[in-house]
Amino acid sequence: YIDPVKCVAKKMSSSAKTYRVFVYGSLMRGLHNHHFIERATFHHTTKTRDTFCLIDSGSSFPYAISTNSCFASQRSKPTAITGELWSVKEPILDSLDRLEGHPDFYRRREIELEDDDEVAWMYFLYDPKFLKMIEMSPERYPDVIPPGDWRTYYPPGTWRDTMMTCGTAGPHTVFCYGSNGIEQMRERCRNPKLTARKARLPGSIRVFGGWSSRWGGAVASVLPKHGHSVRGSIVDLSAEELALLDSFEAVKSSKEPYAREGAVYHRQDVIVLAESDGDQQTPIPAVMYVKTDLEWKGPPSAKYLAACVRNVAQFWQPAKVEVRDGHGMLRGAPQQVESDTAPVDSSSAREASSSSAAGVGTEPSLTVDAGSDGVIHFDVVASRTEQTLVEAFGFPIDKAVTAVDAIVGKSDINLAVE
Repeated sequence: YIDPVKCVAKKMSSSAKTYRVFVYGSLMRGLHNHHFIERATFHHTTKTRDTFCLIDSGSSFPYAISTNSCFASQRSKPTAITGELWSVKEPILDSLDRLEGHPDFYRRREIELEDDDEVAWMYFLYDPKFLKMIEMSPERYPDVIPPGDWRTYYPPGTWRDTMMTCGTAGPHTVFCYGSNGIEQMRERCRNPKLTARKARLPGSIRVFGGWSSRWGGAVASVLPKHGHSVRGSIVDLSAEELALLDSFEAVKSSKEPYAREGAVYHRQDVIVLAESDGDQQTPIPAVMYVKTDLEWKGPPSAKYLAACVRNVAQFWQPAKVEVRDGHGMLRGAPQQVESDTAPVDSSSAREASSSSAAGVGTEPSLTVDAGSDGVIHFDVVASRTEQTLVEAFGFPIDKAVTAVDAIVGKSDINLAVE
């Protein structure tokens, strides 16, 4: 006989148990993985009693390495690590284990803290292959300066230099948050079989800046921002397909896709949450493209915003895109665009493009909802013709839209040019 009352009591007791966890990297308040523990109990900022090496992973989080590792003596002098003490319940501890890859990639073990008589759990890099890689590549994996203090080294609101996808065959997961919907990705990567999945980037915000002659306005980027989340999609690409995408994103060169100087966009490694049925969220390493110039020169065109919304609407309802500048500030009053036919009509695109180029007109915070069937309807043929006119013939986007509007056969490039 099983007593259901005792079973429930035992389950409640287990779920109520708390664990002390010391965090020192991206899980700290204000950083991009903090959402994993934001519902836990924060105690205070503290330091470890023992000394360790803290290494920049190149992916916006650090590696803590025990001083007994074979190469630790070759680094700067080991030091106490500064971090935060939290109390978490078992479900959160389980999610942290999955995030850190415990016990194979990171390994969780108990450590002592400064001015504290109780121990706490802490995650250390354990994977022998990665430890060897760090030992052999000190320039790629530098010490955190000041030693042991990730928050000072990596303040909130900045992206660290990363280069995880360089020199590897893939597949590489790409996070798409702007105009790179699945149709555009298939065309750019020359692979009609590519598929997209639902994903979001927590601890970040979508912004717009710079100026694109092709789109006739500002284009999208992403900044770290605590308490926000960017919705989009992910697509798996081979190294060759990723290189093709580089050419469209105007990275500095195929050999330096992460370089910022001299580039329009650069690759940035992040951790996204892939979402599946039942609201299950799986952390996945991914790469995205971040814009180097976010100076506000005018709003994005309505046509570009519609392309962004189509990408979001593949998986997210309602599909909303707000126009924020490179400081994260909203630009103008929210507007509603009907999308039960085309998301934005051609006259609206021309009007937005013309007023943007002149530096006048509205600067919309655009909210677009998909139609009743959950799909934003769009003339793919017309869009591709307009894209060809812009890229191959140098048309401004407003003239390309006007030309395609004026012809019956939307795929007739020669007639559009004429």
